[in-house]
Amino acid sequence: ARCTYWKDNIPPDTSDDTAIHDGFNAWQHAACSYLRFNFAGSIETNNGHSTLSSNGPPSDSNDVMWHEGNTWKHGSLVLGVTSKLYYPHSGEIIEADIGFNGRHHTWSTDGTGGTIDVFSIALHEQGHFVGLQHAFGFEGQTDTPSMVPAYNPSDTDKGVHEDDLIGLCYLYPTDQSCQEQADCPFILSGSGNNEKYIG
Repeated sequence: ARCTYWKDNIPPDTSDDTAIHDGFNAWQHAACSYLRFNFAGSIETNNGHSTLSSNGPPSDSNDVMWHEGNTWKHGSLVLGVTSKLYYPHSGEIIEADIGFNGRHHTWSTDGTGGTIDVFSIALHEQGHFVGLQHAFGFEGQTDTPSMVPAYNPSDTDKGVHEDDLIGLCYLYPTDQSCQEQADCPFILSGSGNNEKYIG
């Protein structure tokens, strides 16, 4: 991923970079998966021209960016968005960009009260980045998967959860068991708690 930043509402040091890299590393070090990432460098910009992949043509990179001001096109309660371009018949992801809400929220990496934890949201959006959907049915639990669609700043177990690994290793197994399209997961319905898959 190439990282693109607006620096107003994120940590004034490089701890945000570290948190994002730590998230990608958490996803790529599962023993049951062949998934690996390649960091392509950082770009610091204030021009507001970077857009999520669904809002423009492919950029030949997977961007991670903070949006501030009117570059954030989603609601104030949305902390992050992952936008993917993919081939509709095969589901193969061509490009995926991650955007964080720097318009309505201040971010931190040290647990500062009233801020959003970079690592927690990065880990969640990175799950979408690789094709995972939301995990439901974990209400009331303190140790929840990163793919639960709610931010809990008091969840102290920040990392890839066993439930996350089940999805990751199904999509990117070390044994490369998905030899033909019929073996691969395909999203059938994606409405709220009724997400269903075939494959």
